[in-house]
Amino acid sequence: MQKYYYLIWAIGAILLIFGGGVIFQILNAPAAPNEEGEGTYAVSYTDSTGYIPNTLTIKKGGRVVFKNESSKEMWVASQPHPTHTLYPKSGGCIGSIFDSCRGIPTGNFWSFTFDVSGTWQYHNHLHPRYTGIIIVQ
Repeated sequence: MQKYYYLIWAIGAILLIFGGGVIFQILNAPAAPNEEGEGTYAVSYTDSTGYIPNTLTIKKGGRVVFKNESSKEMWVASQPHPTHTLYPKSGGCIGSIFDSCRGIPTGNFWSFTFDVSGTWQYHNHLHPRYTGIIIVQ
């Protein structure tokens, strides 16, 4: 009987240590990228409506996190399709730097910091009918 008593205590101690470690990691985890912080804005991409919100107004220097909540990959890119040249800074894989340059898998995100004021239209390069607008003030 005493063997079982020690075994139960050992299992309980292991669970307590493991559970404490998990709780510590949760409490000290960084904020999720889709949470809005100062200067950070969130745009979701879904199967049914594309980009939400469709039009977003931000301050110059603001960072937009594009989160893929659809069942397919999302490739964020400056308009027009397929040249991606509307955003005035070049150097991306096709045209401007406002281009994720690859499909972003479901559940993942891509972010971009807008450092030029203006109205910037964008689309999903893989499904160009889905578009959005970022207004940078």
